[in-house]
Amino acid sequence: MSRQIITLAEAKKHEQKRFTQLADQMNIMIDPILSALQGEDVSTLSIKREAALRMKISFHRIFSTILSYVIQPKPILKTEISEANGAFLKWEKIYSESGLAQSAKTSLNELNRKYERTFDSGKEIIRITDQLRHKIERFEKGLLRIRRILDEEIQPLIRKDTERTAENAIHHGAVALTVTLGMTLFVLLAMGVSTWFATRGIIRSVRQLKEGSETFGRGDLDHRISPSADDELRDVAAAFNQMAEKRKMAENQVQASADKIKIFSYSISHDLKSPAMGIHGLAMLLQKQSEHLLDDKGKRTCEQIVKTSELIEELVNHINAFISTREAPLSLENLPMEAVVDIIREEVSERLETGGITWTQPENLPEIRVDRMSMIRVIRNLVDNALKYGGKSLSRIVFGHDETETHHIFSVVDDGAGLKKEDMDGIFEPFKRKKSARGTQGTGLGLAIVKEIMARHEGDVWAEPGVDGGITFYLSVSKDL
Repeated sequence: MSRQIITLAEAKKHEQKRFTQLADQMNIMIDPILSALQGEDVSTLSIKREAALRMKISFHRIFSTILSYVIQPKPILKTEISEANGAFLKWEKIYSESGLAQSAKTSLNELNRKYERTFDSGKEIIRITDQLRHKIERFEKGLLRIRRILDEEIQPLIRKDTERTAENAIHHGAVALTVTLGMTLFVLLAMGVSTWFATRGIIRSVRQLKEGSETFGRGDLDHRISPSADDELRDVAAAFNQMAEKRKMAENQVQASADKIKIFSYSISHDLKSPAMGIHGLAMLLQKQSEHLLDDKGKRTCEQIVKTSELIEELVNHINAFISTREAPLSLENLPMEAVVDIIREEVSERLETGGITWTQPENLPEIRVDRMSMIRVIRNLVDNALKYGGKSLSRIVFGHDETETHHIFSVVDDGAGLKKEDMDGIFEPFKRKKSARGTQGTGLGLAIVKEIMARHEGDVWAEPGVDGGITFYLSVSKDL
């Protein structure tokens, strides 16, 4: 039974990690759908944008409710999950029937496939959670039954056996005393010989204790000391072994606590995101349906609510991305970089055209072995960084490639406002934003995520200011992944 519980717990942990990774990928896929509709005028907001927004709200409700069920299973949460799933499918149907271009239909089909995988993973977590709870309840009942048997049946038998043993010991004590006196002379003669052997064993045991303590000091907690002498030195060795075992258990507990903290941080961030999305959606609907009833101050307040809720959502997305880039396993594949760059260029095409910004890239880019979603996130963050902070002087973005014997080197160059050399320190640290970034929406995690992803690809990221303004970001990716 205990082995089944351990197996279920490990399966639950594995499936929960997989579910979180799929949910992050859903976020990455659904955000471009909303971004593609940012250009529409608020007063004439189409049903298409409202449906996409409702889909996102329903998905985050599903995610947070499933994680809540894992922490504290309640039957009502299953009902909420079913209702949220129905709402997602309803608004997905409305969105698909709102007159989509062929590229949008393709993106929606891929989104539906990812949603089915994510929702199936969520149902599997619920199934494992229910099964694990049932097994634990049965196990606890079994323990109570064993304890009752011990108290009512085994203890009386032990008491009677102890009384008989005491009587026999008293009877044989007199005989043992006589034998002991006879053996004393023999022991005195044998002591001289045994002392020599004992001394040799003690010296060998001391040497083993010294070598074992040095091994522990180097961090090898699986090592065990087994002294040849059967005396106090064996007790010392046992103390050393016990100390190593406790240290190892403490490290395992710290790791388990770290895993719980990660799950808790995911749950909290998504619990924060759901109400933020609700506020954002309600404010958008208020703008659409009641704008004519609001005065200028009311309209400005409504717009500020929309911007603030969008910033909260962006911050939660970046926190989730920062955690997942540290923990999620890489799914390496041979990926044409030209396809990645084309995806990002298509995403920002309207912003480039509106700002009169030219985009330049090499005719031939290599195929490299990387994690596809991670590399898309890296390029998207750097290009978005250029568009956000480039300022009015930004007129071009150039994507470049070079290589060494061991690494591919990619670069993203812009001629915008840039940074001074003294301002470059710490730009890849979490939540670091320069004074020049004030007034521009951002979370301070974009470049930290880029650095973490590059480190996991056995590479690095760095930046250099341009001679006449602008900034260049360099990415290195190992060729031996």
